[in-house]
Amino acid sequence: MSDLFEKYNNEQKKKVGLSIAIRDFGMGIILTVLGLFFLLRSFIDIPFNKRYPPDSLDIIIGIMFTLYGVWRVYRGYKKNYFK
Repeated sequence: MSDLFEKYNNEQKKKVGLSIAIRDFGMGIILTVLGLFFLLRSFIDIPFNKRYPPDSLDIIIGIMFTLYGVWRVYRGYKKNYFK
């Protein structure tokens, strides 16, 4: 009986781990793209730049979003959720 419960528990952990990994990949990609947008915004000719010109805060936010997004993708790749 205990073996059956342990097998069920391991299957549940795998399913939860997979869903967390998919969430981490998705959020990581979104945050990385957003960070790259803020970093490279001064090189893109869009009407938004004329009204709100890029400044140093865009670079700081871009670096933070990019680093956090890359970390989320890495965390999703490693899948160390239950250790």
